[in-house]
Amino acid sequence: VKPALEEAKRAVELSQYNAARRADLARVYLVAGDYRPAVEEARRAVELAPWQARWYENLALVLAACGRGELEAGNREAARQYLEEALEVPAMIKARVALLGEEEKRLGAPRLSATPGVQLGLGQAQYLLGRLAEAEKKPLRRL
Repeated sequence: VKPALEEAKRAVELSQYNAARRADLARVYLVAGDYRPAVEEARRAVELAPWQARWYENLALVLAACGRGELEAGNREAARQYLEEALEVPAMIKARVALLGEEEKRLGAPRLSATPGVQLGLGQAQYLLGRLAEAEKKPLRRL
């Protein structure tokens, strides 16, 4: 994992404003079991490209995976924090959409929503939190 981590860090250095490189680094941190930097890099990808749904998907899935990893390690409180954070991703999307004015919407601003990828992360988080009824709910409607 160490060579992959060094390679991913170097890619970020060479292309620090590229959301994809940040997401790659987040996944390498995740595989390494280094959860806080994984979440930080996933959040940074969202900050760099806030109108692309795939980075919100990545964030939701990274948070759910961090929660799962902490549960496996027996760290229930840390797991709960990551899983609860995953549940906040749709609100992040909704807040971003709320920034659009009527003119931008009329001109065809990007449509953000809780995509199936975001919903997958949410479902995983709900399941791991023991909220089975919420995990089984039908997909969210567009925000």
